[in-house]
Amino acid sequence: MKIETPNPIKILIYGEERIDFIQNIITNDILNESKSLYSYILTPQGKILFEIKIILMNDCLEIICSNDQSDLLSYLEKYAKLSDISLQKFQLDKANFGESYFLDSLKMGKIDTNFLPHSTLNPSEVHDEYINYQKGCLLKMCLEYHKGSTVILCKMTVLVETKLSTFLHEEVSLARLDLDWLLYHLHQFYMVCIKGSIISKF
Repeated sequence: MKIETPNPIKILIYGEERIDFIQNIITNDILNESKSLYSYILTPQGKILFEIKIILMNDCLEIICSNDQSDLLSYLEKYAKLSDISLQKFQLDKANFGESYFLDSLKMGKIDTNFLPHSTLNPSEVHDEYINYQKGCLLKMCLEYHKGSTVILCKMTVLVETKLSTFLHEEVSLARLDLDWLLYHLHQFYMVCIKGSIISKF
């Protein structure tokens, strides 16, 4: 097996706001983990841009990207200006991401999307466990990124139906709704959550 131009990297995130910083840009929920987790970072269209492993250290977060195709450091630096954090990048040994790495991943039923063409896959099409559909910010991601796709909406049906039904004072079934109508009312519901400071509980 030949891997073209592998670029494995590690980024360390320091600072008091490091947890909130990474929580706001990943699909998984770091608040539910104490040691490590896998997650995606998405494009504005909701496609996989980076697949990362996050390791929680005592004084920092360690972000591992097995093949950095799209300059993860620059991506993080865009948002780091708004947070009290600092970033350090290190190159990793390419030998650790060779044929044995892929064979071990396949044995565990995993596919490393960092070695596939980026921005072509929806996250739920690969590793659904890398997504937490109860994160408050995922509703905003849904509104901004998934107008042309029902993937996330279908996954959120059980969670949203009850809350949206209460908000509209009528019974709602997401499976039967027009997508544009649904997105409009989800946006209204989201704004109510923001104003009422309950989005963190969503």
